[in-house]
Amino acid sequence: MSIAKNVFLMGGVGNQLFQIARACSHRDNGHDVYILKLSRHTKLIYRLIGFTHHDDWIDIDKVLCKLSFKRKEISYKQILILVILFMLRKLGINKYFDTKIDEAPNFLNKFIDVGYYQSSKHLTSNAVKDVGYALIDILNISSDTDNSSIVLHIRGGDFSEKDRLKDHDIKKVKDFAQRRNLQINIVTNDKIFAKKVTGINENISINNSNSALEDF
Repeated sequence: MSIAKNVFLMGGVGNQLFQIARACSHRDNGHDVYILKLSRHTKLIYRLIGFTHHDDWIDIDKVLCKLSFKRKEISYKQILILVILFMLRKLGINKYFDTKIDEAPNFLNKFIDVGYYQSSKHLTSNAVKDVGYALIDILNISSDTDNSSIVLHIRGGDFSEKDRLKDHDIKKVKDFAQRRNLQINIVTNDKIFAKKVTGINENISINNSNSALEDF
């Protein structure tokens, strides 16, 4: 049975790309999907829900077009629902925020689906690939088949302790690199922090660009 799934785009470009992958995941599962975005009263609404407003450094509309999604403005009724969902989240009631892809409540998702969706519990692998291929095409990124390294991007101390990379995360990267015989290159804005969490002293470079797009 096809059910309407409204996915709300919020936050910086990184968050929005995961949310677009969430929309792709719903579509993979046979649902009708609509992309909701807030263009009016953005800063006010973001302040109400305690969210930071960022400028998009990739044309999100191009990504949506490439993936054949239509974007529509969120309604005032949906804004009210959004504010309530964030208030519930602040109170520790996360039942309707960041739900797993197979547990999203249908009665609510006819209205709005909200979250960050940054794990395999929230997205299908095909959806992540679809968004990646769209970015490759839009940004005209070339594929280097001879590349023998992977890049790990580590942001410095602007995360709370609980949200930072853990030892098991680093171990997964190192194990993957070892299996594929790949060198690990680290890009960071905090070299000391990157060395501390990875134990890697070589192949670390500092971001020196003037824009998020250049960093990407």
